[in-house]
Amino acid sequence: MTKAGLAGNPTIILHLFQDEYSLEQVMNSRKVFDFLTLLQCCPTSDGAGAAVLASEAFVRKHRLENQAVEIVAQEMVTDFPSTFSENSCIKMVGYDMSRLAGKKCFEAAGLTPGDVDVVELHDCFSANELITYEALGLCEEGKAGELVDRGDNTYGGKFVINPSGGLISKGHPLGATGLAQCAELCWQLRGQAGRRQVPGASVALQHNIGLGGAVVVTIYKMGFPQESRYVIGSAASSSGDGDLEGFKAYPVFKEIENHLLQEGEKLVRKVGGVFAFKVKDGPDGREATWVVDVKNGRGSVTNDPGMCLNGLNGKSAVEDKLLWFIDAFASKLDGFIFFISSNLVCFLIVVER
Repeated sequence: MTKAGLAGNPTIILHLFQDEYSLEQVMNSRKVFDFLTLLQCCPTSDGAGAAVLASEAFVRKHRLENQAVEIVAQEMVTDFPSTFSENSCIKMVGYDMSRLAGKKCFEAAGLTPGDVDVVELHDCFSANELITYEALGLCEEGKAGELVDRGDNTYGGKFVINPSGGLISKGHPLGATGLAQCAELCWQLRGQAGRRQVPGASVALQHNIGLGGAVVVTIYKMGFPQESRYVIGSAASSSGDGDLEGFKAYPVFKEIENHLLQEGEKLVRKVGGVFAFKVKDGPDGREATWVVDVKNGRGSVTNDPGMCLNGLNGKSAVEDKLLWFIDAFASKLDGFIFFISSNLVCFLIVVER
């Protein structure tokens, strides 16, 4: 279940295991305990993680609104007497804790499970994932199997759960596990998850547990949604295929994006322009659009042709701005042919060759 988000993504380097397995392979792998086989258990692993927390004042001072993710609600719940008194394996692995933490978190956020787009939950074993679906209210009690059968736990379904591949794929380095979940959900909300990207993700849910025992459930959203920008690789190309890495132009725009991250404020003051690039003759003849905004905030790179177009430059401003762009990235532009559109002077057509 959890590997659906990871399959076919060789660019991810933080995951230990990226192979796809059939149901038969999973069930026939070495038995670990009772019905749990090796491929249903998270691997032994080491790792580290860090998260940067900032006040709203810091975010505004440093103009980080377009990447600031807000912790909308967070709740921690510890063991109940029922964890030990009811002789229930389900309760022993944190069902009651997860259910209460989820309930309190949704109430604090003013949201419901149906509002969630993407989830990272603690799937140390396959059975724990199913139990947690029900505890968090993603489905009715006893209906987790049906949720899976409907495909409502993956792309195209009601939720996308563990697009990172989960603990079973990326490993479980204990203290770093929760931070890895946090990182994945921040990337998803910012539109930075590449081929794992959940389209339109705006509400993210995190569930992490440590037996003996506490559960933490967190809900995230973009802190300044009006300022957010989907960055390179996040949105679908005009062909409807979200995989843009096959375009020769991809590393060019990635370098532009990195350049803006480092010197965005200075470049915005210097350039003050927005450029839209329609790239043609890409892989399999596909097309894609990139918009480079060097006019607003700290600048941004997006694949949404509908964004920033009202900021495109008029004819009087185009020459200096376009010359700056070509001069700044001349070493990367060899092999591309540029045509300037007749109706929008800074809407350029790029042909890969």
